[in-house]
Amino acid sequence: MGRCCKCNGRLLCMCLLPCMMTGHLLIYILVSVFVTISYSPPKITIHYIATGISANSSELASYPLGPFWNLRLEDSALWNQLQHAWDRQHNPILRGNITGIMRKPKVEILPEIENDCVSDCVSRKCSVPRMHDLNSLPEQMKAFISSMHCREYPLLINQPGMCRRNNSSFGLDSPMLIMAIKTQVGNFENRQAIRETWGRSGLVKGESNKKGGLVRTVFLLGRQDSSTGPHPDLKNLLELENQKYSDILQWDFRDTFFNLTLKDLLFWNWLQQYCPTAVFVFKGDDDVFVRTDALLDYLHKRWEEHNLWRVRTNETDNDLDLFVGDVNQ
Repeated sequence: MGRCCKCNGRLLCMCLLPCMMTGHLLIYILVSVFVTISYSPPKITIHYIATGISANSSELASYPLGPFWNLRLEDSALWNQLQHAWDRQHNPILRGNITGIMRKPKVEILPEIENDCVSDCVSRKCSVPRMHDLNSLPEQMKAFISSMHCREYPLLINQPGMCRRNNSSFGLDSPMLIMAIKTQVGNFENRQAIRETWGRSGLVKGESNKKGGLVRTVFLLGRQDSSTGPHPDLKNLLELENQKYSDILQWDFRDTFFNLTLKDLLFWNWLQQYCPTAVFVFKGDDDVFVRTDALLDYLHKRWEEHNLWRVRTNETDNDLDLFVGDVNQ
């Protein structure tokens, strides 16, 4: 008799358990629905500038009626001052739209930046936006600020025929690989080591000895800056080096740490003008070592994979977009 009661209790529990779980689930659903219905998101004031009918005039785009940009300097940070000065020259909201679509807001010009001027990249007559603490900055920083807006510099030494077919003794139309190496005027030993080893210009075989390619090496330089080292004037020696090797690209800007990005920018412009048919470009420094033969093997592999993909997908108009390097986070 006791065993039957025990068995009936277990059976009752097993029958009630699904009902209890279903009941809990139903309660959870009802509570969730109630919370969702009763919730109202907070009102957020949206500030924007967009074309459309303005409350002020049907011919003008919408614009803020109150202050939108803080026109006063919050502190004496150098880049804050420069940003405010550049905003007044380039920000379309502060300057107004030249097409007349957007109304030019009234702005209050601060006395210390009222007559801002930036240096002429050619004559260098004017220096920087007027700042009270400019003279307290290091010399390299002052030099950078005075020319940081300049994007074009004349070439002092050029190689316009480097990628022409009549300049190649191998009968190839264009280089498979351009090696663009950043260097400075005084680093002759580094350049010479590169010329004699991994950066040798000419027809280079791959590591597998199956395929290679025409490699051209150019060295990217700025104008010698006496503040970067105790070197004497090496202009004449650089000209002799270029006469012998014809691989120097030099622009008329100070070769300092802050101007390193100029070499990238100016080299891409040079590549587009004088060597647009180059297939691949390697960009590095004169203190690295590159396995050029292994690099050529890798590039050929990527190129063949891309050609196979174009045949399979019939995407004959798509060129290979390849960027390889370290990601700095």
